[in-house]
Amino acid sequence: MAGTLANIATDELLEAQLERDDDGSVLTISTVVAANPDELWQWITNPARIARWSPAVPNRNLSSVGPASLRENPGDSPMDGEVLLIDAPRQLTQRFDSSTLHWTIGESSQGSVLRLDQRLPPDIADQASMMAAGWHVCFAVLREVVKGRDIARVVGPVSVEYGWNELNERYGRAFAG
Repeated sequence: MAGTLANIATDELLEAQLERDDDGSVLTISTVVAANPDELWQWITNPARIARWSPAVPNRNLSSVGPASLRENPGDSPMDGEVLLIDAPRQLTQRFDSSTLHWTIGESSQGSVLRLDQRLPPDIADQASMMAAGWHVCFAVLREVVKGRDIARVVGPVSVEYGWNELNERYGRAFAG
């Protein structure tokens, strides 16, 4: 039986910024993960590992360029996706529905820094604080499962139980000022 994540609403906000332009916005958010770059690469490309922490799970390993549909839950309709760029174990760029996600893994004295730059098209650019709150929750789960903790993936409405609403408000204030 998997454990659960504590309410993380009072956690320090992750390093995040929002840049707006005519094509929408780019949300940049990063976290430190206690894993070397090769290990962390597996957590962002291997579907079985991705299913432990990410909001969307691909139908194949993301270590090669090409189509890759994604689902939040096994019975859901697939969302369109594609791997656009690979530079293992440092960079992965993928299209996920209407967003482009660029993952970068860098070294840190505590393991690795995982940075996500998510391009939000104009029709969802106003949802940046919601996206940041969601990634905050997902990254909290990732940090724990990488350490070997058996905790449940947190996606969708259940994220409210772990502080998503409060995080959304806090990231919204951070991006506004």
